[in-house]
Amino acid sequence: MPSANKTERLGLNLWQGSDRPQRNDFNSDNFIVEEVVGDHIENTEIHLSEAEKTRVRMPMVTVSFVGNGEARRTVALPSVVTTVIVFCDSMPCAVYDSTTLCTRNYAGFSMYGAGFSAGINFNSMSVTVSQDEEPENGFMNCLNESGKTYRVIGFR
Repeated sequence: MPSANKTERLGLNLWQGSDRPQRNDFNSDNFIVEEVVGDHIENTEIHLSEAEKTRVRMPMVTVSFVGNGEARRTVALPSVVTTVIVFCDSMPCAVYDSTTLCTRNYAGFSMYGAGFSAGINFNSMSVTVSQDEEPENGFMNCLNESGKTYRVIGFR
């Protein structure tokens, strides 16, 4: 027989010394706890999914590569990202080259679904960079220049 006294929030049995609990009373309490706690744990409005927890713990990934001079190069990323920044370790983002009368671009940015800078594009697991042979309209992409080290920062 259930107890006369119950907890305030969940209505669980509060047994007195003179009560005679039965298995059904315990099972009833267990079902209440299972439903309330289970609903709470599965509530994605207040709890993070495993993927979200990973993004919080490790919000970015990094990869480096040495340029090989090819016109286009695809670099694999270690996990899914939504935004990437690529830059050359030893160069500023852009340099004006007076011999070719152009600006040489050594950095790029791309955000999934929101656009990208010249010379870079990506899907969620790789980034493709460009290395131009000749300037076009006073501009030249230099994101895979032979022998230069580049960094890729990917944000989850």
